[in-house]
Amino acid sequence: MLFRSALTTLASSAFYVARTDLIDALATDVYRIHWATGGYLLGGASGMALTRTATALWGSRRTFQLGLLLFAVGSAAAALCNAVWTMTPARIVEGLGVGLVVVSVISILWKLFPERKGAAMGFYAVGIHLAAVFGPVVGGLVVYYGSWRWVFAVNAPPALLILLLAELLVDDDRPVERVRPSLDWAGLALLNGWIGSLFVCLVMGQYWGFLTSLDFSVWLTVFATTAVGFVAWELSTLTPLIYLRVFRIRSYSTGLLVKAIYSANMFTVLGLAGGYMVDLQIGRAHV
Repeated sequence: MLFRSALTTLASSAFYVARTDLIDALATDVYRIHWATGGYLLGGASGMALTRTATALWGSRRTFQLGLLLFAVGSAAAALCNAVWTMTPARIVEGLGVGLVVVSVISILWKLFPERKGAAMGFYAVGIHLAAVFGPVVGGLVVYYGSWRWVFAVNAPPALLILLLAELLVDDDRPVERVRPSLDWAGLALLNGWIGSLFVCLVMGQYWGFLTSLDFSVWLTVFATTAVGFVAWELSTLTPLIYLRVFRIRSYSTGLLVKAIYSANMFTVLGLAGGYMVDLQIGRAHV
């Protein structure tokens, strides 16, 4: 479980190092390459939100295995892409698998170590953060000695291997009585709407011009509308996609805020480092 979660983090952080080669290979620019990143994040958010429904239907192990399969398929498809518009759907599938894995593995760990949940989560966190540290190094070595395609292709074999190991080592916890849970389709659509539109604003805003472009204003309006609509809908519906009232718990809200700040800083550093390497390589190409 630890290795699987570390692998997903390793893959996401290694992508930033391969960005320079991806821009050249996919014949795109520093703005549009972010669609591949955005697809991955959008898929991940959807996967996390859908885990509760998937677990209720198939159990934690089957949900975990489904996430592994989607991650492997998405990674293999991304390795075969030759354009951003084809890589983005592949990255959405890859991210969807990661979202299912990240949440379901926590449920599995709690069931495997009921008396030592703190220790289990501690080792889980160590694996995640070490992978984020070594991801750029591994990605750089893979790209230098191989190809950008291997940054994606190397994910598939270990994912499939862990899928088989989970079948052997993790108990089947499918519900005895199959009760079909209701899925908050409206909440899912609004969630993807505000995350996707926010990503467009942040990525394309500099290209269009912040607050000076009609395109930016339209997407900003979409973001504000869907974000407010999501919160209002989730607080009013009887079967919400995400229980927002849990944020009333101070310890939970504080921990989530700290995690959000850490993740924002980590991906900012990776993004800036990747952008610096892109500019450096472009500068050398014109010398």
